[in-house]
Amino acid sequence: MQSINGHSAACCNIPPVVSKGYTPKGTYEAIGGLKTYVSGPPSAKKAILIIYDIFGYYPQTIQGADVLAQGSGEECQVFMPDFFEGQPAKIEWYPPVTDEQMKSLMDWFAPRKPNIAIERIPSILKDIEEKYGEKSWGAVGYCWGGKVIAITSGPDSPWKVSAQLHPGMMDVEDAGKITIPHVVLASEEERKDMDAYEKELKVEKYVETFEDQVHGFLSARADVEDEVKRREYERAYGVLVEWFGKFFSPGVTSREKRPCTSSLHCDVSPLHSKNAITSNLVSGYLSTYQIHLRINKMIPSTMFLRTARMVFPAFARVQSTQLAGARCFASMQMAKRPTLALMEKVKESASLGASGKGAEQVRGMKVRSSVKKLCEGCKSVRRKGGKSGKGHVYIICSLNPKHKQRQGK
Repeated sequence: MQSINGHSAACCNIPPVVSKGYTPKGTYEAIGGLKTYVSGPPSAKKAILIIYDIFGYYPQTIQGADVLAQGSGEECQVFMPDFFEGQPAKIEWYPPVTDEQMKSLMDWFAPRKPNIAIERIPSILKDIEEKYGEKSWGAVGYCWGGKVIAITSGPDSPWKVSAQLHPGMMDVEDAGKITIPHVVLASEEERKDMDAYEKELKVEKYVETFEDQVHGFLSARADVEDEVKRREYERAYGVLVEWFGKFFSPGVTSREKRPCTSSLHCDVSPLHSKNAITSNLVSGYLSTYQIHLRINKMIPSTMFLRTARMVFPAFARVQSTQLAGARCFASMQMAKRPTLALMEKVKESASLGASGKGAEQVRGMKVRSSVKKLCEGCKSVRRKGGKSGKGHVYIICSLNPKHKQRQGK
């Protein structure tokens, strides 16, 4: 890593760290049902999801988020959701000295396992991309958040690059499952665990232990009023900015290079028409559900597509359209299982979106849902076969041989 006077080049370009009375550069928005700190230009194609430590929105953590948004000189947007929903741990509990502090800390941890964040990440990313457009994603986690990042940096990760800062709950098994470029910046307090953890990291990596720094030195427990500690704070964020810049590719989403690791079968319903027109189905998130619209009467394809686009933007992008004889199909992708109420709302919206005879025809539409899990390598193809000569659509996959075997004969 090229350095200037012992500091990385990126470190010399990051905004000056404010030692006292920091004013946040971002704003708070509701994303995925959670209050979320958002910083950086909305037009940015790069984005970083930040998982804070157990103390939540502390000024030093927010300043770090702003540094990541502004430090590289290139556009980057950061998002930091409030997974604790306004109930972070109290900083006076750590490190616990008394039995009372220990009990308070353990009681707080009990209902706040990493899964409370992991389970919500797909819907959060989806909400963000619906509002701001597709992003190339990286992720950073502090302490508790580091565990979340380690677990989500495996084969089906939404991230292109990720980092743990003074990580908590370290497990060498997590390290062995990480499949993307990864950074670990540890404090002196994690030193004893770092050798074994680093050995298990089989990816491109940057691992450093910061001497004389306490656990939390880049977030809530950062002492940026101390000149020496502030310089280490700046240097660490410089490393992150430089490392993330190395692996980010503007305009390319991480899901485009996601390996095919689906445990569910890829399949689509057959279209009984030799004139079926199919399009490649777009890869989903960790859990993908699709609502399919079907109109039983023939209507102009342009009217159908216009109607579909009016219906779906409120929920998700149109992922595929298929015009087959006297039937039209469209589908939308969701991160959560669609409810009956939502499907009825879609149907109602479609009726309102059409006009004249089209409205009557849309009201005859049938709405059904089916669960699919797709990957980047999965593509739909039409095959002719059978005595009737009707065309059937199958999924094949260029990445996973098991999916290829589902082509049919």
